[in-house]
Amino acid sequence: MSLHVTRVVNACALLELDGACVLTDPFFDARWFLRFAEPIGLSAAALPELAAILGGHGVLDHWQPQALRGYPHRATTPVLVATQAMARRAQAAGFRRVEVVGWGAARSLGPRLSVEVVAAQRSGGMTVNSYVLRTPSLRVFVGTEARDLAPIEAYRSQHPAVDVALLPIDGASLFGRPLVMAAAGAIAACRLLGARVLVPLHYALRPVPPILQIRGGLGQLIEAAAEAPDLEVVALKPGERRAIMGRRATPSAVDLDERPR
Repeated sequence: MSLHVTRVVNACALLELDGACVLTDPFFDARWFLRFAEPIGLSAAALPELAAILGGHGVLDHWQPQALRGYPHRATTPVLVATQAMARRAQAAGFRRVEVVGWGAARSLGPRLSVEVVAAQRSGGMTVNSYVLRTPSLRVFVGTEARDLAPIEAYRSQHPAVDVALLPIDGASLFGRPLVMAAAGAIAACRLLGARVLVPLHYALRPVPPILQIRGGLGQLIEAAAEAPDLEVVALKPGERRAIMGRRATPSAVDLDERPR
């Protein structure tokens, strides 16, 4: 059982599960109108051949398949997305195995890797997917735009616990409408899922008052994690690759050099 995670930026991460590589919410091309507080940590040219690309949400800070036009395996890499609009953008970028997958669907991604599609929310007329990646010995929840606990609780009532969860923590809201969960929600989601490890995502955006409000980040996660001594929080710098399973870092701690200054 092995899992390595490389955080790219915001909700984009590269997961390696027993040697199979999966990319979430691709974002590799900086845009002036997206105010990120961190650099993009990996170039699209550095990507390995992927077992799949998972698209959780179609908004601009999550879904940028056009940045992968130079990726050489577009004809063969499966791309699973939440909406037809996301599918069209992936196809326009040259991907040929693109599928809109609904909540509750499952797909094989290889001899030892499969994925389940988990309900997230419908927001602003857009559908959001979460996913659970499965190997024979590992289950990883990927909720790049997860907001609500109810669908997570419903999923867990029918499925085994997961080992690791990747979840948003900044509690971003648009004109006062919540977009994703904040740090306390991510901790609560891990409890519901039975996850032993949390890899935080979605804390790169800068606020744009009064349009985009950001309620928290790593500082709030550190405080919330103090109430969850059985949960390991692994906060990664952009571009940092870390072995998540197979060893255990300091329990319930975010690396000191990751704390906001």
